[in-house]
Amino acid sequence: MLYIPLRESEYVMIGNNIKVSYEYLVGNINLMLGFEAPDEVPVLRGKLYEEQLKNQPNGTEKLKAINENINKAKKMRQADRARRAAKKSNKLSRTDAHTAPTGEHSSPSHRGDE
Repeated sequence: MLYIPLRESEYVMIGNNIKVSYEYLVGNINLMLGFEAPDEVPVLRGKLYEEQLKNQPNGTEKLKAINENINKAKKMRQADRARRAAKKSNKLSRTDAHTAPTGEHSSPSHRGDE
């Protein structure tokens, strides 16, 4: 097992298309990631991955394409979160509309005028 400590904004690449990143800190957390992978799947700290890629032919273009794909995936996740939040908010507002205000009762048994 490979253990890699990460700081905020650092990342690890698994192969050429999986990026594991430490985006932000919540509370007082030390992040230590453990990876198990076959020998043929490289697991590299982001900076090392970028250095190796830059030394390859067309490496800069490959790195740019990888980052574009990662950014597309981030935007898709953000849009999905926004859709789920809107759906949840919509459900909450519909249940509030069907709930009678406090103190008012619509059933005849609670009216008191019978």
